[in-house]
Amino acid sequence: MSSQLALKSRIISTQSLGKIFKAQEMIASSHIAKARDIALNAKPYSDAIFDAVQALVAHHEANIKHPIFGKEHAGNRVAVLALTSDRGMAGAFTSSIIRETEALLAKLDAEGKHA
Repeated sequence: MSSQLALKSRIISTQSLGKIFKAQEMIASSHIAKARDIALNAKPYSDAIFDAVQALVAHHEANIKHPIFGKEHAGNRVAVLALTSDRGMAGAFTSSIIRETEALLAKLDAEGKHA
């Protein structure tokens, strides 16, 4: 008798877990849909940034003499731009970017260049 009770309890438990997993799957698919929409809405901005960078590269290739396009300059100041994620499951990505940026800043500081 106890084995029948144990089996029935296990079946109910498995069914309950199935409901939980189904709910989690629905939530995840909702999050994926929202993330997809956000990415699609950001496309015009990324295209504009890409076009701007492409224009800068085209001007650089045309040998325009301007300090911003030169690789070497007399000053000891540099600019560092670090882009990270601000939301989502990107903790390791953000941590890696910050760690690499801090390493670069330390290297530049050792070379006497200040950001």
